[in-house]
Amino acid sequence: MLLAATVVAVTGCGAETEHGCCEPPKENLEWFYIEQEAPSLLEAIYGSNKWCVVCDASIAEEDVLEWLKANAYGGSGTWANDEDGEVDEDGLLPCLFANTNGDSAAECQSAICQGDVREVFNDIVWPDYGAAKIIAPLLER
Repeated sequence: MLLAATVVAVTGCGAETEHGCCEPPKENLEWFYIEQEAPSLLEAIYGSNKWCVVCDASIAEEDVLEWLKANAYGGSGTWANDEDGEVDEDGLLPCLFANTNGDSAAECQSAICQGDVREVFNDIVWPDYGAAKIIAPLLER
């Protein structure tokens, strides 16, 4: 049963995605609202995942790591997911999960496009996360 839940999270099966671009002065930011439901047998146990993600598609691939360091966790400098701070840069996206108090695409868009990015930017969307597997093709990366 656990294996089935992992496959769903990794492949992005059953995910609905809404996304768009912010208006100036934040036109470089793209928001994604992803709702991923577990298969019916697992839904009672796992429920569904809802993610609000912000990406800056204007960041060149060679600059993604520096952008993540500068922006993850509101720019606090605490960003690496391992003790040494060493990160495999392969597949990194210029994307962060966004802190929102909402549960809809409209609230996600508002938080990213109208909110203070230092309060909204949070955890890195690591390449092996389900959200990254859904977003990467949309960003053509």
